[in-house]
Amino acid sequence: MVKGLTFSAVASISATSLIAPTASVQAAEKVIFTYNQFGQSLSIDELETFAETGKASSKLKFFLNVSGQDPETARQFMTKSLKVNLRTADKILTILPGEYALFQAGQVIHTPSRKANMQALRSAILLSLSDDNQISFLEFLQKYPTSQLTVDGVRVAKVAGTIDGLIGTAEQASDGTGPLAVAKDILSSFICDCQTNPAAIR
Repeated sequence: MVKGLTFSAVASISATSLIAPTASVQAAEKVIFTYNQFGQSLSIDELETFAETGKASSKLKFFLNVSGQDPETARQFMTKSLKVNLRTADKILTILPGEYALFQAGQVIHTPSRKANMQALRSAILLSLSDDNQISFLEFLQKYPTSQLTVDGVRVAKVAGTIDGLIGTAEQASDGTGPLAVAKDILSSFICDCQTNPAAIR
């Protein structure tokens, strides 16, 4: 188990000063999910309760209905845990292809001001991995270093799948393929039609 963050991880977290210069690193409290022209603000507490017990608040039920998502499928997506080595993820996310993936992901999961998206994403990923080398989408949201973030509900499944693949297959780097090759393969999934079919997020 990795007991501490690497230098670049600490640097990533320090970069949150671009987001909130006068505040210390904080955790997300609210997520605004958008779905086409519709938006719904949900608290992290609501999402945690849903993930742990399956009980959805009235706002979350409404959003799931509007977006046509099956509650159990959404719950499994939020709680699916990936085992990833922190140091490997740190290396992947600081090379050019990894940074490009973060840039693309930042168009879908972003800070309220849309500034420092890459730093916020990298910090959330590395903070999630720092204690047990595991990450889930819920934990990623919990560790996001601003009090609020916005998630494009139509496209999030694609981006989540890309990040899943990026760091989920990162362990291959130790088998001789190299982090650059792994990242290059994963990035191919970003070259797609961004007008994702809503049914694809189920």
